[in-house]
Amino acid sequence: MKRRNRRADSFPNLFPDQDVTPAQEDSAEQAELAAQEDSAEQAESAGQAELAEQAEPAEQAESAEQAELAEQEDPAEQEDPAEQEDPIAQETPEEEPAQDSLAQEEPADESSAGEGQQAQEEPSDQAEGEVPPAGEEYVIQDGAAPAEEEGKKRKRRVKEPMPRKKKIIIGVIAGVLAVAILAAIIVPVAIFFTSNQTVSSAEDLLAVDWANLGDKKVYLQKDITVDGDLEIPASATINLNKHTLTINGALKVTGAVKIGTSSGDGFNDKGALSVASLSVTSDEGGLEIFAPATVGEGSVAAGVFRTANSLALNGTLAVNAKTAFIEGAVTGGENALLSFTGGRADITGDAQVNVSSLTGAYLNVEGSAKDIAADGESYVVLSGTASSVTGGKGVLALKNFECSSFNGMERLGIYVLSCSGSERIENVEDIFFIEKLDTPAAAQVDIRDGRVILTISDVEHSAAADFAYRVTVNDTVFEDVKGTQLDITSAVTTAGIYDILITAQGNFKPGEDGKYDIDSFTKDVYYIDSYPCGLRYEHTFTLDTPQNLAVTAEEGGIVLYFDAVPFADGYNVYINDSAEPISSDKNEVHISSDLLKAGSNAIYVQAVSNNEQILSSSRALVGYVKYEKLPTPAVEAPVISGKEVAVGWTKTEDSPARMFEVVFTYNSSQGGVVSKTVYAAANTITVTLDDLAEGSGVTVTVRALGYGYYLTGDAGTSPAAPSAPSNKVEAVI
Repeated sequence: MKRRNRRADSFPNLFPDQDVTPAQEDSAEQAELAAQEDSAEQAESAGQAELAEQAEPAEQAESAEQAELAEQEDPAEQEDPAEQEDPIAQETPEEEPAQDSLAQEEPADESSAGEGQQAQEEPSDQAEGEVPPAGEEYVIQDGAAPAEEEGKKRKRRVKEPMPRKKKIIIGVIAGVLAVAILAAIIVPVAIFFTSNQTVSSAEDLLAVDWANLGDKKVYLQKDITVDGDLEIPASATINLNKHTLTINGALKVTGAVKIGTSSGDGFNDKGALSVASLSVTSDEGGLEIFAPATVGEGSVAAGVFRTANSLALNGTLAVNAKTAFIEGAVTGGENALLSFTGGRADITGDAQVNVSSLTGAYLNVEGSAKDIAADGESYVVLSGTASSVTGGKGVLALKNFECSSFNGMERLGIYVLSCSGSERIENVEDIFFIEKLDTPAAAQVDIRDGRVILTISDVEHSAAADFAYRVTVNDTVFEDVKGTQLDITSAVTTAGIYDILITAQGNFKPGEDGKYDIDSFTKDVYYIDSYPCGLRYEHTFTLDTPQNLAVTAEEGGIVLYFDAVPFADGYNVYINDSAEPISSDKNEVHISSDLLKAGSNAIYVQAVSNNEQILSSSRALVGYVKYEKLPTPAVEAPVISGKEVAVGWTKTEDSPARMFEVVFTYNSSQGGVVSKTVYAAANTITVTLDDLAEGSGVTVTVRALGYGYYLTGDAGTSPAAPSAPSNKVEAVI
């Protein structure tokens, strides 16, 4: 690579001894003006005056090129076209043609360039004290000695200046981003103040114009204590914002009010509310508290009342609401009482206080309560836990209930399977039992005359239950199926696998409003839905399934009859889940009673063939229910201590008896022979006979009450026992 030095007359500032021609002066002035115009244009596009003083080297280089071009515009000084080998290199008209190539001119560093001045190259080294003659130039090889290279500045390439259009686009984008950032800050703040009215003191809270809040929420900025009363006369929402609102007086609500810490569209459990007294009066509105709350005492007469979190209660909270929801834990001292009057109240939390149900209230306890008391107009439905239930027009103890004492209610329905054996039932005018329908023992599908028939085994007490089956075959549902056979051909459209679910539906159900009409239950036994029975059916064609199955009882067992199947060599009979069949070559099979269990039995019949080419039929099914009578209890002699009488009777550990009817017969102090009947799940009981005549003996009869597949047994009678002083006998229930 070769470098070519400029003549001395091309660099007048570096060689002041050289004469400057008028053409060169004009060129310098034009170059300076061009540089200033270019700098002004950049300053105008960027909007910054400082750019005019800080022109980039690239712009200075452009100014230098323009200056040299200005020199070339003089026709008298134009070079011959043959001499312009390199369009980038700029030469004066007096230069000779280059011998090899023209050098490219680039701007010097900013540190060496003056303000608004052209970038220039330094001349090459000459012999000491020697100046290049005018009109001549020297070429320096890259391989020159270090002494010859010393003092030279290496040329570098400068970036092209940014186009004005690009600068405008960048400016527009920056402006849009700035507007977006401001909007992201300002809009949420505007929305917040549009949706909330902030309060930071009791004075602010008391000054709220509740009637004109609109959709705004009252937003606490810190903990607030109101020394007097706080009255909220309109619908409102108080956002605690994780703070505590304390009202040392009364909180008076006459609208629809919600109090809690807002979270999204709902509330969380942050913050707290404490009121000395609570008064809510609103026919359609009410009060809903979503934060932990402390209430001294209060009264509610409203459409709705809700405590979604814990409640510390120091006195009586009387609630007369259309709907009340106690969803959190309730704690309190001896004087704490939740009292519900009229309407419906649902306790789903852990209420560790006493509860009362008055004046037609419908109390549903799915969580827990301490002692529950109801008047003669109210109802209690217990599927949770309670220490005791006393009184009530109607009481239901449903599945999963836990309660050791029921006393004084007009009517009691009890789910027998949930009895733990420690329940005590006294002074009940009418009692009925609730049982769960047995899951169908089995179901079977067979082909009859080209139709696909589903057969379902009978369930216990199916006739008395007055129920229907619900059958689902893949996505097809058959509702209100009466009887034990159903044609499912319409659901079995092609060969393949079909999943079938069958549910026995009982007659004990709540109404459309979710409440049980306890007054309408007049039977001795009611049934709830069974668990579903399922089977998988593969639609195929084999030997015909035996038809017209029938069972008759005989001494020591039963006889199974069915129609003979063409081409069948024999029949296999299966009892329940037995793996080994009873084989027979006839269509009449005797089955021993020992092979049948108490309750619902499934009896299957399958036609078989000795020919391997003929597949066995599907199993035909018939149900048979075997009932057993409960054994007679052996009653011990009662032990009398004053007015208390204790008695026990035999009950083995594996005895199926679950409930006993105990009748005490004795002479009354008011004259005549009287009887008192109680029910017990245990095999001992102690009762108090307030009217027991002095010296009277007591006779006790006990019988096991039937349920399910077991029939009520005969009553066992105790020996008569005279009244005699003795130690008190505690009942173990």
